[in-house]
Amino acid sequence: MAYCEEIHPVPPEDSWIVLLDVIEREIPPSYVDQSKTGRRRYKRWRGTGESFPTRKNKCSVCRDFGHKRTTCPNRNAP
Repeated sequence: MAYCEEIHPVPPEDSWIVLLDVIEREIPPSYVDQSKTGRRRYKRWRGTGESFPTRKNKCSVCRDFGHKRTTCPNRNAP
């Protein structure tokens, strides 16, 4: 047997004897972890009037702007 002692069933809630001070006691809400799931954002939030510089893609094969290595027309096909 898995347990050494007996496990008694809990009686219905109507038959419980609860003291008045326990009933009137205010219980604070349990702590809930408010941390967000997923990867943290390390960049700062930009202001409403603040712009950020735009960059064009630069190919690492031909060093030309406007496309990436995967779509380079000068890339040798395997």
